[in-house]
Amino acid sequence: MPGTVFKGSAITQDANASGRIVRVVGEDGLLLYPNEQPLVTFLMEVSKRKPMKQKTPVIEFYENDYEPGWVQADAAGYTSGVTTINVAAGHGARIIPNTVIVVPNAAGVSTKPELMLVTAIATDALTVVRGFAGSTAAAVAANAAISLLGTAFIEFDVMAEAKGMTPALATQYMRIFKRAVKVSRTQANTSLYGAPGGERARLHAESIANMKIEMNKAFLFSRTHAGSATVPRETAGLNTVISTNVTDAGGNITRTTFESFARQVFDVGSETKLLLACPMLVSAIHEWGNSHLQLEVGAKAFGVQVTKVHTGHGTLIVMKDRQLTDGISGGNGFSGWNFAIDPNELSLIKLEGQGDLSIEEDVKKDGSDGFYDQIRTECGLKIKHERKHGKLYNVTGFVA
Repeated sequence: MPGTVFKGSAITQDANASGRIVRVVGEDGLLLYPNEQPLVTFLMEVSKRKPMKQKTPVIEFYENDYEPGWVQADAAGYTSGVTTINVAAGHGARIIPNTVIVVPNAAGVSTKPELMLVTAIATDALTVVRGFAGSTAAAVAANAAISLLGTAFIEFDVMAEAKGMTPALATQYMRIFKRAVKVSRTQANTSLYGAPGGERARLHAESIANMKIEMNKAFLFSRTHAGSATVPRETAGLNTVISTNVTDAGGNITRTTFESFARQVFDVGSETKLLLACPMLVSAIHEWGNSHLQLEVGAKAFGVQVTKVHTGHGTLIVMKDRQLTDGISGGNGFSGWNFAIDPNELSLIKLEGQGDLSIEEDVKKDGSDGFYDQIRTECGLKIKHERKHGKLYNVTGFVA
């Protein structure tokens, strides 16, 4: 049976009313601390090995990517003899003269596609040599995808035009997490069942456990914000940062949908990723594992019990997150949400001198007969390269 939420001070009369002041009965603990914060546990385990601290609450970093390997034709459509092909607005900047391009055929067509050589670019208009390298010229459909095969030059030709990518600045922030413990001196020094180290220590431990749960939910669903003198800063959350690899399970998830999601998230990044999974997806994975998935059940990783799923694209380390459940009284909650994370692109950043989760004892001295303690940390989630992560939502059931 769960305990009762209270606000304000913990006093001896409360303990007496609940029968917790020591009498001649058995010594029993009152609280269970289930593993309800797998993301925070993972981040803290990694932080132990490689602490990441800085002297500003603003988390800034530059991100870069490979040059785009594709452009798109405009909506006009072109016959096989046309030597000027317009591409979508801004796509001309991706190409330099002497680039070889190809318009792939549909998957069911075995005919060799046409190659073209780009000889000049005017904004988004490409001047091309059709049927390059002996290929057969063909019509270019409206909005066709065009792949860039790199440059080709003759001997003693001019230098290639310089081209590169400008890194983009990303900014995220730290949040100040706080919880308070207020206990009378009498209660702090009274022996109580369920508090072998004293009521003050019990409340410290309880507050730390609850703060970790709050941090776990913030790192999933918060939204980074700079704050102001009157508005708190806010940390980044996976749900608002991930925008590319987003999959709707459609309610009853199938193995085909799960496979498609895995293919998406392993398109770039590490070959091993964490999957923070809702209870329903965990059930589906274990059901499919009987005959369709290669599983390692009961493994341990980053201080959490996990299931490893080996797909054809990479390995998912599945961690059940109990926060990904229904809301109170059947209301909307976070059930059905799941997050795939590239561990190399996610880190917990702490403020130097303030970031370690700490107990600040007796911070308020006002002459009253009690202790005013505070549990505090200042930290934020650093989420890099959102394309290396993924989000799977709307998992309400599964097809066995």
